[in-house]
Amino acid sequence: MKPVPRLTALSAVLVLVAPAAGAEWTFDGSKPLLLRTKFGNYGWHPTQAVRPEAGSLRLWLPAREGVGQTGIYSLFALAGDCEVIVTFELLKLQSPRTGYGSGIGLSFDVGEGGEEGRGTMQRVEKPGEGNGHVVQTNLPGAKEEYRFQWNSSRSGRIGLRRVKKELIFLASDTPTGELQEIERLPFTDQTIRKVRLFADPGGSPTALDARIRRIEVRAEEMTGGTPEIQPETPTRWWLWVALGAVCAGGVFWFWQARRRQ
Repeated sequence: MKPVPRLTALSAVLVLVAPAAGAEWTFDGSKPLLLRTKFGNYGWHPTQAVRPEAGSLRLWLPAREGVGQTGIYSLFALAGDCEVIVTFELLKLQSPRTGYGSGIGLSFDVGEGGEEGRGTMQRVEKPGEGNGHVVQTNLPGAKEEYRFQWNSSRSGRIGLRRVKKELIFLASDTPTGELQEIERLPFTDQTIRKVRLFADPGGSPTALDARIRRIEVRAEEMTGGTPEIQPETPTRWWLWVALGAVCAGGVFWFWQARRRQ
């Protein structure tokens, strides 16, 4: 997968209902412009290529030279164990003649541009290899991990689940089928700064048209900033100081009242 292009302003978004920490965010295709502050977009003419529709989000790329990876990125971050599941449908995927594989993908980026680590899962068609899932991790100081597994389904679900320091890659051949683990690779437990969902022509002038039906986000902590899981701490010392001050004030008031009698 090529480096992520420079992120641009938002033009199309997913609907998420922000929960309390540890709850879920879900996109179901309804009201796609309601929470536009939750996502930005990037890539090739995103106002044309990333389009909200009734009940879905559309990712569309033409068969044209110079078209690169295009999609959306979260303005929220994830900490702790987390997962993102995407329900998709490939309406059109032109067979590429060159490049590294055309299709759609889901990525966890550690650091603003993934420079501190990245885990990616894609449903692609690769020249000479056919259709399948690509799973990949890039971590600083470690060898890049890359796997390709053949799969011909043009609709279904893909997902990333981070548990401690492992990244689990999930897939289903149908939109409602049970998710199966297809790979598990070492990862990082650091904060995931961005979740990206994208269409990628794979370095080839390849037409691509995909529909995103649903996105499910679960995490120990989700925030618009950079969350960090903190251990529970005992009651802070200043609470005891404040309580003591209140008690002392009460005793003083009672003593003053007695003197006036």
